[in-house]
Amino acid sequence: MRTPWCFLAVALALASTEAVAQTTITQETHTSSPQRFAFELRFGPYDPNVDEGMPSGSTACGSGPYDAVFNDETGLMTELELDWQPLDIFVGSLGIAGSFGMFHVTNKAFEEGSCTRSNDETGLWVLPLNLLAVVRFDILAERWSVPIVPYFKAGLSYAIWVATDADGISTADDGSRGYGGSFGLRLAGGLMLLLDWIEPRAARTFDNEFGVNHSYIFFEYYWAWVDGFGSGNRMNVGDDSWVLGLALEF
Repeated sequence: MRTPWCFLAVALALASTEAVAQTTITQETHTSSPQRFAFELRFGPYDPNVDEGMPSGSTACGSGPYDAVFNDETGLMTELELDWQPLDIFVGSLGIAGSFGMFHVTNKAFEEGSCTRSNDETGLWVLPLNLLAVVRFDILAERWSVPIVPYFKAGLSYAIWVATDADGISTADDGSRGYGGSFGLRLAGGLMLLLDWIEPRAARTFDNEFGVNHSYIFFEYYWAWVDGFGSGNRMNVGDDSWVLGLALEF
């Protein structure tokens, strides 16, 4: 009577041992694909410093131009970033990043010569371009399996801005068109949370099938001084703010 049950127990034990061995072999023989790039999708609040340095009441409506027209509104900045990571250093990687962002805010325009709102829309686009050096300290994740990667970024920024009205690009009273650009500097620091440890098998599959070595969510704080390096004839579209995002290394 006991023979079938003994046989079943032995079979289950052998199957379990074989499965563990197979998993161990799979883990040991898995080799990550080559990794030299990173992609980031980033979102965060943005409030351009257009009115910074201007005296209170610098416009007819009693405040700076941005505050007067857009009520000092904080909008959403969306950015895309691509990193090239050619150098492996002792603590992580050293690379170069290029990013492009987009911000848009709108409100009802003032009637000419008054502070009364009209039915026409006015808007401001800000499109920042950044070229940054990036250091990622992934030594904690790579050597001690701590899924935290600190990083720092620093470099140049150039922001294109466009002011619009009901007819398209706005025109000032002196005939000047409502668009331009400002150079500046950008500095940032953040923390990345490595997601691979949540589901290692899925992470290996993602690497094998799509070449994505690691995935992260991250938090970053940045300072952007984008005012033409202090030039008085350039719009100040810098800001200091935070972003949240998703990053993929491949």
